[in-house]
Amino acid sequence: MEEFHQSSADNHRAQPHRLSRRRFLAMGVGSGMALLAAGFPLSSQVFKKRTDSAPENPWLSPSPFSFVYGGIPSAKLLTQWPQRRTSGRLANGGQQTVVIWTDPLSQLQVRWVTTEYPGVPVVDWTVYLSNAGSSRTHVISDLLPLDLSITPIKTPGWVVHTNNGSTAQPTDFAPYEVPLEANTFRLFSTMGGRPSNGYHNSDLGATNIGGGWPYFNIDWGSGGLIVALGWPGQWALQAERVGQHRLRLLGGMSQLDGGSLTPGLDIFHTDLTQLWLEPGESIRTPRIVVLPWGTVEDVTHAGTNWVEAQNIWRGWFVRHHMPRPNHVLPKPICAAAANGFFAEQGGPDGPDNQANELSWIDAYGEEHETADTGGVHNYWWIDAGWYETPPGPITWVSVGTWKPSPTRFPEGLAPVFDQARRLGMGAILWFEPVRVMPGTWLYEHRQNWLLSPPPGFPEYSGQARLFNFGDPEARAWAINHFSQLITTQKVDVYREDYNIDPLAYWQFSDPPGRRGLTQIRFVEGYLAYWKALLTQHPGLLIDSCASGGRRLDIETMGLAVNLWRSDYSNVATANQSMQHGVSSWLPMTGDMVEVQSFSQSGVNAYNARSAMAPAFQEIVQVPQAVTENWTALREMSFEWLDISDAYYGDYYPLTKYSIAHDVWMAWQFHLSAANRGFIQVFRRSESQVAEMVLNLYGLKSSSRYRLFDYATHASWTAQGSELASRGLRVRLPEVSSATTIRYSSL
Repeated sequence: MEEFHQSSADNHRAQPHRLSRRRFLAMGVGSGMALLAAGFPLSSQVFKKRTDSAPENPWLSPSPFSFVYGGIPSAKLLTQWPQRRTSGRLANGGQQTVVIWTDPLSQLQVRWVTTEYPGVPVVDWTVYLSNAGSSRTHVISDLLPLDLSITPIKTPGWVVHTNNGSTAQPTDFAPYEVPLEANTFRLFSTMGGRPSNGYHNSDLGATNIGGGWPYFNIDWGSGGLIVALGWPGQWALQAERVGQHRLRLLGGMSQLDGGSLTPGLDIFHTDLTQLWLEPGESIRTPRIVVLPWGTVEDVTHAGTNWVEAQNIWRGWFVRHHMPRPNHVLPKPICAAAANGFFAEQGGPDGPDNQANELSWIDAYGEEHETADTGGVHNYWWIDAGWYETPPGPITWVSVGTWKPSPTRFPEGLAPVFDQARRLGMGAILWFEPVRVMPGTWLYEHRQNWLLSPPPGFPEYSGQARLFNFGDPEARAWAINHFSQLITTQKVDVYREDYNIDPLAYWQFSDPPGRRGLTQIRFVEGYLAYWKALLTQHPGLLIDSCASGGRRLDIETMGLAVNLWRSDYSNVATANQSMQHGVSSWLPMTGDMVEVQSFSQSGVNAYNARSAMAPAFQEIVQVPQAVTENWTALREMSFEWLDISDAYYGDYYPLTKYSIAHDVWMAWQFHLSAANRGFIQVFRRSESQVAEMVLNLYGLKSSSRYRLFDYATHASWTAQGSELASRGLRVRLPEVSSATTIRYSSL
């Protein structure tokens, strides 16, 4: 038997969320004033000032952003420019504040929009710059929407908790820690212009880490700061420890690929924005989201650690940030599909046509697997390949003619989705408007809407084009065309993929002297496009895919969910590891398992449970399906139905992250308000350990809980204090086996 116990420093038992309010930021900048009014509560503890004379904003510098204008730093300019401020209460009970500074000479306006949220210590902001004058502005350079300095309490060891992005590898979303020693910095970035595309440098002591994950928890032991950078483009973030006791964070849009970072480069050498604005022009910066926890300078909050802070983050994410079609939090998705991957979707003679789609849907109905036939599958998913492609060899990659294939779907997709809807399933349909390939309608007829790569660009042999969402005419066409497809094809989930690295296209298209303008316009247009679709279709849910999970920044995740987190898919150990890593940050991601690949009940559970994220896709290919597969599918689906709402609760990793085959992996999801949850446990193929003891978190010591093991169907009761201190003993006699154990208070 092996026991896994946290050390006292790592013990992350949840505390009840007793909340109180204080001022987080004061209003305005300059004249010795602090920042922005934002009251916030913090879990189970109260922020306090050490002395009555302490400043109201003790740990933020006078402005949490910076730029250089005409060669002069903004810190100097903003104290001299007139400012005006407005503030108002939001529908959710939070507060939004707008501060505007105006240069009296050039009429450059800097607008800083901040939002505070009720019940959680989160503040976010976005900076906008506009030219209200009649002539060109001076050059705006080194634009950093995040330039934040704080002085934590004196503690010796600092680390940055973050993750890999996605690169279709088993280590996608792997968590890791980067040490932050005195007088050092770490520079993080992404690759190719997609915001969560990348992996960390294996030398975590180096200055340039890469990483590809725009979410960070800077932890100095007694407290910390979560910070997320929201920008569906190229970004860079630098965490610097100034001396022993001061932290400076710098972040924003860049134009340098994270894979091109060389040792020693700081953020000011990542090709930050450098441009001017014509009269009437405006630009926006990345969105910044921060969550302080623990002890920060003269503010104390004892008892919280970084894992508990992640659960405060998750709570904010679910309550205030996730998209809400028709103002309702989306229910977890259990989707079914006819095809597991693209080889089956390849052309007029291929199997993916209207008749076969209908036969697969009918099979789910006959097996009572859909929502209205006694089952749990609530969406039917059609992925890439349904559209018309150019003459010649047919492949799903040939995107750019956005209408259903006249040979395979002569009536469009509506008849397929109508049948799915009759059986209680919504409609998920794949699109990829950003990439345009030769021979398609857009390529042949709208070259002026497309961005070209530089000469010799290797991706797609330089043949692919980037649809320019920064072009107002192109964007208006896209809004109209894809909105019509959503209506005519009866789509409930607009699944958008993004299989192209855009950075080189943006770089090549920038006007001389205006570095970053093309990227800014593209990102602004892409966000406007999504918002227009959501406005025209209030019940629409958007799924953000980008060769898997390469577009998962915080701005995007406020408009979309993620149903397909990695193109390294349908591999049990990888799915387990990705779920372990990504759950600290995102409450809704998904993956798939192909039921046709099952061969025995133990493997059924091991594979399916590894994919049981809130968005859970299963595939049965009817020609090969047998009774065993349908039985396994039904069993795992109803297990998912029992537990899936708890994926929106607190998350606790119960074992360490690993991709090794000789270990166990386990985690816990807990709904504190309902006092229930579940754990999932996996014994991998080479593990020599048959039992483990796992300490549970978030439970009430005085409550008694009923537990149920889905693998053995055993049921028993235990005291909360016992499960937390002595632990839960889990036995898995066979390798490559798994179980789910749910619990609820009596």
